[in-house]
Amino acid sequence: MYKFSILMLMLFGLSQQVKIINKIEIIAYDLSEDMSRVSTHNDELVLYLFKSDADSQLSTLLWHTDFILDDENKSYSDSFPSIDSGYCSFILLEQDDEESAEIRAKDIAANPRAIYNAYINKDYNALRKYIGDDDILWFEYMDFPFSSQSITIEGSSKLDKYRYVLKFLDVK
Repeated sequence: MYKFSILMLMLFGLSQQVKIINKIEIIAYDLSEDMSRVSTHNDELVLYLFKSDADSQLSTLLWHTDFILDDENKSYSDSFPSIDSGYCSFILLEQDDEESAEIRAKDIAANPRAIYNAYINKDYNALRKYIGDDDILWFEYMDFPFSSQSITIEGSSKLDKYRYVLKFLDVK
């Protein structure tokens, strides 16, 4: 009986440490840097996930991944950690600056509402103050669990159109 209790305690303890992993996939249908002669014709992207408070004034970075999409490789998938129910934000950033994804995350986390407002209002001068030459292609506050299994991200950046589909797979 004693050995059984220890075994159950060990199994219960281990199960409490396992995090549910969610999968995400992004597919490019129109790259953001495929028109200019001087561009790399690669989309150097970072996808961030922040946990936000109710009034979106404070953000904590939960996860990020950086990746490159191009004509040869138009999709990317990854896993991200489970989120307690609540408010979070996703940001898709096209990197033009030499700043690391981690440093950029700190800049975003310190000023989420100002960056979101500048993004919504297409105030590129204000955005430059926070994120340099990088481009925010998508910034959205969402409740978890997500109500949609896929999101279309489209627009234009510096006269170049882009279109991606972000799919949430096995979201728990």
